[in-house]
Amino acid sequence: MPNQKGLAPILIVILVAVLGIGGYFVYTSLRGGMYQTVRPDTAISPSTSPTTATPTPSSDPTANWKTYQSANFSFKYPSNGVVKNASSTIVFVSYQEDTKPYWTFSVSTTDNPMHLSTKQIVDKIVSDLKSNQNAPWAKSQADQMSDTMKAYTNGQITGIKLQSFDEGYPQSFGRVVQATENKIYEFNIGDGSGGGVSDEDEKLFDQILSTFKFTQ
Repeated sequence: MPNQKGLAPILIVILVAVLGIGGYFVYTSLRGGMYQTVRPDTAISPSTSPTTATPTPSSDPTANWKTYQSANFSFKYPSNGVVKNASSTIVFVSYQEDTKPYWTFSVSTTDNPMHLSTKQIVDKIVSDLKSNQNAPWAKSQADQMSDTMKAYTNGQITGIKLQSFDEGYPQSFGRVVQATENKIYEFNIGDGSGGGVSDEDEKLFDQILSTFKFTQ
């Protein structure tokens, strides 16, 4: 018969191994019931509050400008401007003395009884200049004006922009003409000294005209 004393240690080792394996399976089974594994791609994100955009300061350079209002139109102009003349035919605004920048702006209004188009009005301006016998440079200036005129659209303004000249020498653009059914509007920008119109004047011109509104 086998020696029972020799078998006892072997049986004990086998019994411990069986109990250990069984205990492991029982533990993992219980643990699987208590906890659920959440896949990363199905994890629930914590709730977030709606994002509210922070208002940005106004970038409108005309926001603090003054406003001129007439029965027919309105426009804004720089805060250092003063209305020097205002009538049914012309509005002239200029910078206030001892302030910068220097500039002048005007709107002239005339009747358009023949209901001419803007192009017809501008062609007449060129023709009248060309026929001026008192200025030797008039014909050359008229030809240059014809070559440099271009369509201009800015807000409610839809007209033609003309290049200004000083005795035949070209300056920057500083004049816009627009004809409506019954009126002819001419807009002009100047630097306040009678000299040529600079790029800054042109920028100011566009800003003013962007605020122009017909009220009837």
